[in-house]
Amino acid sequence: ALLDAARNDENPYLEPAIVLALETAMRRGELLSLRAADINFELRYAFLRETKNGRSRKVPLSTRAMQVIRALMELQADDSNKSEADGRLLSLTPNALKKGFFDRVIPKSGVVDLHFHDLRHEAISRFAESGRFGLLELQSISGHRDMRMLQRYAHLCAGNLAVKMDEIQVNMGESYVHRGRLRRTGNREEDGVPSVGPQVDHSLSPRPTVGGGATHPEIILPEPEVECKSSAASGKCSGQVINFSDEVRRRARA
Repeated sequence: ALLDAARNDENPYLEPAIVLALETAMRRGELLSLRAADINFELRYAFLRETKNGRSRKVPLSTRAMQVIRALMELQADDSNKSEADGRLLSLTPNALKKGFFDRVIPKSGVVDLHFHDLRHEAISRFAESGRFGLLELQSISGHRDMRMLQRYAHLCAGNLAVKMDEIQVNMGESYVHRGRLRRTGNREEDGVPSVGPQVDHSLSPRPTVGGGATHPEIILPEPEVECKSSAASGKCSGQVINFSDEVRRRARA
């Protein structure tokens, strides 16, 4: 809708200005200062002599961007008033671009709350979402001097980074299946760990059950201690009495 409204506008330079902003992520001032001498079709870049941060840079040109620039050069060659444009590809002043974009193109397109600078953000977002550019490459395209200004686009690259990680995964065989915790089957005393608890008589064979299976070997518990109470008169042992409370405490300590 935006490009249709710009295509039908009375000013023929509004549409190419919008297309170049979306294709190259250049700022408004950089677009308006672009000249034919700054274009290198062989290496596919536009050389910007004056930028916002004061540093010149080379902006890569997509196929569509080069088509638009070639059309502007042909239009410039046929324009009898090209001397008034001072050799610039877009014969627009900042005020003419602002009025044409806000007063005519935006109302006709029906787009709400859109600024020309938003086209630059849209271009960088599309580059980041494509997954083909890292932050350093985005910085080379956009011309941001401070890398922190590009952190707003970092989250757009995260999902594509995961896809790239899958593309270089080494062959790990079958899919991962969690098999639970491994159990120790060896003798703990052989591994240097003292055995704790009741002793198991491994010489005994498993006892068969009704269902045909086998139970674990029989656990042999030590005999409880026996306390002998002697009679005061005879001095002989009157009977064997098992002290179960002492036995329970002894086994608990063990």
